[in-house]
Amino acid sequence: LIDNINESYPIIAELRDELMRNQWDWREISLAKDSFDIQNPKLATEVIGMTRNLEFQSAADSIAATSIAQVMGPYCSNPELLGTLQFWESQEYIHAMQYSEITKKAYKDPNAMLNDIKLNTFLVKRLQPIIDIFAECKKKAFSYALGDGKFTEMEHRQNIILFHATLLALEGIAFAA
Repeated sequence: LIDNINESYPIIAELRDELMRNQWDWREISLAKDSFDIQNPKLATEVIGMTRNLEFQSAADSIAATSIAQVMGPYCSNPELLGTLQFWESQEYIHAMQYSEITKKAYKDPNAMLNDIKLNTFLVKRLQPIIDIFAECKKKAFSYALGDGKFTEMEHRQNIILFHATLLALEGIAFAA
């Protein structure tokens, strides 16, 4: 039962509420200057580096935005935690949409950039370990939800830790780098 009267974990509820307060719309930021800079031939070298970074961030946040609740949801029975996970995943979705909005507003042919992301073997190779780990974590989480007994409780606990460590690496290492 979703219940904000009798919250078992007030600290988690506070985190959920903070995530909710931090919601924003990916269209609220003007991209006029960015579009002008990206179209400026004098900045072509800089734009290439920024574009590669934007492509990576777009792909990485797309992966995060479709993974958090899928992996953690089946393990979650606490409403404060479930809400927190849903808002967290929503934030990742908003980030991915912001990168898409930048692509749409600032590049002459945004579909070409989307295709470049899909065909960039270096980018896919860079993200493949995360994709593989998230896929394995989803399988175990779905197995848990089905109650099929394929994995021990310890394996499920390790799955939760592995997922969070991988997500932390994605956010803390890949984005910081």
